[in-house]
Amino acid sequence: GILPNEYLQNVADYVANGGAVLVAGGPEYAGAESIYRSPLGAVLPGAPTARVLDQGFVPRLSDLGQRHPVTESLEGFAPRPTAEDGTPGWGRWFRLIDVVPSEGAQAVMEGPEGRPLLLLSRVGEGRAALIATDQSWL
Repeated sequence: GILPNEYLQNVADYVANGGAVLVAGGPEYAGAESIYRSPLGAVLPGAPTARVLDQGFVPRLSDLGQRHPVTESLEGFAPRPTAEDGTPGWGRWFRLIDVVPSEGAQAVMEGPEGRPLLLLSRVGEGRAALIATDQSWL
């Protein structure tokens, strides 16, 4: 409701023509005024289900994420070392926006119950990414 649809259409066109966009979604991404329900939704890699999960979880790389060039180096990047039991050294995050991956999207990070946390997709000549939380700063 803040940015005009013409602006968001320009961003979508930019991505399709070789640009890139990263959206970090909080509860507003799940709502009726979601940016997904704008022209930008055509290039985003995940559709919100309107469900917000407010629970603690430790983000993990998916099997694909452990090999993907965007995220493969994140396994060892953490504020504390990886535990001997294989638990990543990431801190707990407390909110996940439930999303359904768009066709062709790849989930490279996961939240609780293996739900997509970081989705990547190719759109035309460009790339799009969605991190389904507003709490990655934790």
